[in-house]
Amino acid sequence: MLEDELLRRAKAGDREAVAGLVAAHQRVVRAFLARVSPDPASADDLAQEVFLQFFQALERTDDTRSVRPYLLGIARNLARMAWRKMSIRREVAGEALFEAMEHADSRMARSDDDHERRERLRLCMESLSPKARDVILLFYRDELRCEDVAEKLKMPSGSIRSILTRGREALRECMDRREGMAT
Repeated sequence: MLEDELLRRAKAGDREAVAGLVAAHQRVVRAFLARVSPDPASADDLAQEVFLQFFQALERTDDTRSVRPYLLGIARNLARMAWRKMSIRREVAGEALFEAMEHADSRMARSDDDHERRERLRLCMESLSPKARDVILLFYRDELRCEDVAEKLKMPSGSIRSILTRGREALRECMDRREGMAT
């Protein structure tokens, strides 16, 4: 069935036509997102969001134009937003980590609370396994991507992502525990 016919039927509410459009383009959209998104593991979630946005705007699409460029445009915008979000999260988390680990800067006065928070983070970092500590430092301090950390440590990038996730959670729990002990 031709794409323009599928599009017209999908606009009319035909679920089979919607499924046909997804089937026709899902592999290409997913592959594109795996290449351009900051975390290839999130490509499936982003691909779902692409189709969701596409079908929400279905009434405004032109029946005579190919759907693929429209879908890839949505995918490109979602990947851009994902990069921005990751960059902001990394910047915030990285700044907190490095501020906590650096020695006091003579140009900047720091409060006792700030010093205590840094000391808690230092102790929590020490409580991590050496591998988790290395991964977190390479990711945040050296600003390496998961793939680069994986290459440097000769590990699969999926393992690096898992170590990062578990390490951040362990740091968060440790910080919460130590904060409770300090009050």
